[in-house]
Amino acid sequence: MVLTRLAGALKGVAQRPALKPARVLWHRLGRKGRIGLAAAVVAALAVIALLPPPPVPVAVAERVPCLDSDQGSLPTVRGTCADRENFTDTCLTGQTLLEYACADESCVVQRVDCHTLGKVCSAGACNGTYAPPVVNLTPELPKVPDLTVQSVWARVFNETKTNTTVNTSGNISYSVTFRIVATVLVSVRNIGGAPAYPSKLNLSMRGRTVEDKVVDTPIILPGEMGSAVANFTLDGAGNYLVLADADILHEIEEISEGNNRGAGNFSVS
Repeated sequence: MVLTRLAGALKGVAQRPALKPARVLWHRLGRKGRIGLAAAVVAALAVIALLPPPPVPVAVAERVPCLDSDQGSLPTVRGTCADRENFTDTCLTGQTLLEYACADESCVVQRVDCHTLGKVCSAGACNGTYAPPVVNLTPELPKVPDLTVQSVWARVFNETKTNTTVNTSGNISYSVTFRIVATVLVSVRNIGGAPAYPSKLNLSMRGRTVEDKVVDTPIILPGEMGSAVANFTLDGAGNYLVLADADILHEIEEISEGNNRGAGNFSVS
């Protein structure tokens, strides 16, 4: 039925004046031939319907050249790299530079340490001169005090004393006594890293019958000096050796206890 209708439609088309040769061929085909032609047309249309659609054309991106104004990776010159965008060399910190350059026809970035070049990063390039910080190699003192006797000095003088005596009769008598006195001055330094609080210092006369003296030393700050003084009555002429021992009671925790003693000598004629 479909082929008969299609054959009728083809006959109508063939009746047009411009298609006279087609009409002659149409009549020659006869009824069976016309139906066969219609079947061939149907088969051809079915085959066309089964064919895949033609591919969609893909747009090809236009190639954009990569250009770098400072001609590559040159950290000491600020440049701009351009592919599809523009990238300008920039300082990330005072030490680090973001340097843009072309690679494989596109802009890539690398970090440059300007300090390794002896420079600093400013205005998008490694410029100027980098001065590394000075490292103090002096060892830090422990945070404890340390006393040491720096000097022992003595001043000798004669002391005269007048004694007055009143007897039971009301008579007054006078007597004069003489003695040799030495004023000993000791200088003590704190070579530690913390204050040395007040302590006791012992003074003794080696080989003499002079009584030892224990005197006070004041608070002494790190690196500074303090002094202690005492008067001695000497037992006569001769040579005297004075020993001074700082922190004799060991009240202060020090770096070293082996440097607390100092000595000085003088003579009396």
